[in-house]
Amino acid sequence: MIIEKILKRLTPERVKKEIEAIQKIELPLELQKWVKEYKKIGKRSEFLWRWIYNADKTVTDLFNIPRKYYYSIIETSFLFHMLTNLIDDVSERTNGKNLLNELLKIPFNREYIKLNRLNKEERMYLMFTIKVWRKMEKKFNKYPYCKEIKELYEYDLQQLLNTTKYSSLIYHNPYLINKTEYWMYLPQNMQFINVFDFCCMCSKFSFKNIGALREIILHTQKMARIGNDMGTWEREVKKDDFANGICVYAVNLGVLTIDELKKENKFKIIKKIKESIVEEKIFEEWERSYCKIKEITKNNTLRELNVKKFLFTLEKITLYHLVSRGYI
Repeated sequence: MIIEKILKRLTPERVKKEIEAIQKIELPLELQKWVKEYKKIGKRSEFLWRWIYNADKTVTDLFNIPRKYYYSIIETSFLFHMLTNLIDDVSERTNGKNLLNELLKIPFNREYIKLNRLNKEERMYLMFTIKVWRKMEKKFNKYPYCKEIKELYEYDLQQLLNTTKYSSLIYHNPYLINKTEYWMYLPQNMQFINVFDFCCMCSKFSFKNIGALREIILHTQKMARIGNDMGTWEREVKKDDFANGICVYAVNLGVLTIDELKKENKFKIIKKIKESIVEEKIFEEWERSYCKIKEITKNNTLRELNVKKFLFTLEKITLYHLVSRGYI
C-alpha cells in the first residue's frame, strides 16, 4: 500500500527536517503584510501560514498554467485559504453564530450584512474578512478565462460555505455526527477544487476533460482531508471540536460514543483512539481514493495533468500533513 510507504518515511529525523524546512520559508512581502494584519484579529500560527504557502506552491505546480499567472494564483489561493480559515474559526466558537451568519454573506450577499448585530471586536473581524475577499476577488476577476469559469467557481464556493455551516452544526450538536455526511461535506473545506478553478481561469482547459479532472480533484480533496485529520485531530478533541474524520470513525466503529467524546477526559479519549483501528480504517479510505485516481487517469488522456507527477505530489502533501501533527 502507498500509505504504508509514506508512514515508513515518518522517521524522527525526517519529521524534524520537514518541520525545519517549513519554519524557514519566507513569505513574499505582500503576503507578510496580510499575515501581520491578520494577527490583530486571528489566532492562527505563523507556522500555518508558511505551511499553506508551501502547499499552495506545490499544488499550483501540478497544472499547466502560463508562467505570468503563477505567482498571482499562489497569492490568490493563499488569500482564499485565509478567508476560509477566518470563517471556519468562527464556526467553532460557542458564541459565534451571529458573526458566522454575517461572514457567510460576504461572497454573494454582502449588501445584506447587518453590522448592528455585532460588537466592536466582531465588526473588526468582519471588516478584515471583507478586505481579504475584495483583494482576492479583484485578482481573479482579471484572469483571462474568469467569465467562462465563474459559474462553476461560484458553485464550488457555495459548497464550501455550506460545509462551514455543517461544521458549525456538528460543533454545536455532536449527535449529528455520521460517516455519510462527513464524506459528503467535510472534504470540500480542503479547497483543492477552488484552487483548480483559479488555475482554469488562467489557462484554456478543455471542457471535454473537465468532468474527469474535477473527479480527480474531488478525490484529492478527500485524501487531503484525511491528511489534515491526522495532523489536527488531537488538538481538535481538546477543543471539543468533533467535526473530524477520526472522531467520526471512532463513533462509527463503536470505539467511543458521542457522550464519551463530550464528557470523558480528553487524554483518555486520545489514548483510546490511538489504541484502536480508527487511523488504520481512515487510511484505507486514502488508499481507495489514490487507486481511484489511477483508474480515472488510466481511462482518460488528460493533457492538462501529468499523472505521475500528480500522484507523487499527493503523497508529498499527505507527508506534509503527517509531519505537521501538533503544528497546524
